[in-house]
Order: sequence, then C-alpha cells, then structure tokens
Amino acid sequence: MRSWTVCKSFCVEDSGAVTVDWTLLTAAVVGLGMAGSAAVIMGADDISHDISNQTSGQAVSTEFNSTYQNVSFFDDFEDGQALGWSVAQTDNTEASLGGILGRFGGTGGAQMVHKTWALDPNASFAVVEFDLHAIDTWDLEAMSIFLNDALASQRTFSTHDGDFERQQVIDSSPSNVAITYGAHSSAENGYSVRGDVKSHDETVAVRIEVSDPGSSLKLGFGSTLDQSIGDESWAIDNMRVTSTNDPESV
Repeated sequence: MRSWTVCKSFCVEDSGAVTVDWTLLTAAVVGLGMAGSAAVIMGADDISHDISNQTSGQAVSTEFNSTYQNVSFFDDFEDGQALGWSVAQTDNTEASLGGILGRFGGTGGAQMVHKTWALDPNASFAVVEFDLHAIDTWDLEAMSIFLNDALASQRTFSTHDGDFERQQVIDSSPSNVAITYGAHSSAENGYSVRGDVKSHDETVAVRIEVSDPGSSLKLGFGSTLDQSIGDESWAIDNMRVTSTNDPESV
C-alpha cells in the first residue's frame, strides 16, 4: 500500500529541477528540427535536379520589343544529351563537327526523329533555326522536314563534286510557314574514309518562320537514304527555337 502511495505522489508532483525540464524540452525541439531539416534538404536536392534537367539548354534573350521578350531554346548537343527528342542519339567523335544530334539513316521518308516545344501563346511567331548535315555519299536522296506531323519540305542532296545544281527543294509547307535554306558548305568531316576525293559532306543552315504557331510546335525529320549509316547519314546541330513578336530581331 505504501508503494502505491509513493508512486501516486510521484506522478502528481509538479515541482522539480527547472534545468531538467528545459533540458528535455530543448532536446525534443532539437530532435524535431534535425528531422525536419533532413526532409527539407533531401527534397531540395531532388527539386534542384528536376529544375536542372528541365532548364538544360534553355536561354532567355535580353532583346525586347514593345510587347514581348524573346524566349529561346538552344542546344548544340555538346553535352552528349538530347533531352526531349524521340531518338536521343548524339555523336561527338569527329572534332570537325563536335556534338551533333545523330547520325541517322533512312526512314523511308517518314518522320522518325522529332521533338515538341512549348511556346508562349501570346507570341505571334515561332522561329526555328538549325544546321542540317548531309554526311558521306548522298546521291540525290531527300531530307524530310515535318511541322506538327505534316510534311513541310524536302531537300535533296548529292555530295559529289559538280552535283550541286541537281539538288532540289520541294516545298509543301502551309501558308503560315516560310522555310529558307541558306548557303551550303562542303567539307570532309571524317566519319568515313571512302577513298573518293570527289565526294564531300554538306552542311546547310535552315530557318523556319511560323506565324500564329499556338502554344506548342513539333518539329520532325526523316530521310529517303537507302544505305547503311556507315555509307550515308544525316545529323542536326545548333538547334534554336524562339517565340517572338518580331522575327526580324531573331
């Protein structure tokens, strides 16, 4: 009976060393703080990686017009990545070209490699710019460009000396799309040693302007090549997509 009285008295006793009370309370608060900090640190690390992956290759221009700031996506594929592309294949084995999206071969002319970009719906234009590489022995096969899954243009290549005048552009783009192929350059970029000094790789700068593009744009590629990649192939480089109200400023 006496033990029960002592135990009851101990349970209801509210006096004691203040330092003991504060020690216990402080330890509990510190423990909760450490647990909370660990959760925040791990969460912040995950978010930082997500942000890095999402914004890789993104760039914001400092040029303004009266109503809109140009917002661009740019990728030169030098980091060996091809985020968002349907076929994320890159190559940087040849110093003369550096990082490229590719190499790719024939697709029967159908779209195979593509990507969709989110655009600002308030922008009046989307401007797409990239370098198109025709590598090794093209014999008037065609490179196909698709916009929003529709064939917009084909460009034939012959990488043999004296054949430039036989190359053609077949435009099938809608009225709100303007596609321009810039001057071509020829070089031997070294992917294949063919022993044929009269055949050279070609690079063409391509610019596409789309008026009233909406909130997204899908760009795709294919080719009519009919031999192995070791004999003939294509690649994309220096891809830039810009939403703007003033395409002349891009």
